[in-house]
Amino acid sequence: MDEDCDIELAPPRDVEVNPECLTPDFEIEDPWNVAIEWQYTVSGGSGVIIMPAIGNINDDKGDGVVDEHDNPDIVFTTWDSFNYSSEFMRLVALNGDGSGPIFDLVGYDGNAGV
Repeated sequence: MDEDCDIELAPPRDVEVNPECLTPDFEIEDPWNVAIEWQYTVSGGSGVIIMPAIGNINDDKGDGVVDEHDNPDIVFTTWDSFNYSSEFMRLVALNGDGSGPIFDLVGYDGNAGV
């Protein structure tokens, strides 16, 4: 921290909203009224270690095509124990609808992500 610099705070004020930027047909009653739809608990180790990736990796609709019309899935790496070597790392893919794992592989070196 630079002790020689003075910090000048701007006074609080109202911000004007351009009416052309408003969407009249859409109203958010409470943007912070969120709910957890589902969650996954890592069985051991230290939890997710690298930013998860989101994408479609299986055919949820059963039409033979994996595309943007399927549910997005979640892939991440974790340690299977607190022994932080690649033989204990896991690659986990979860169905985006919360129905559980697609796969859970041990022995993946996930230090660089998925």
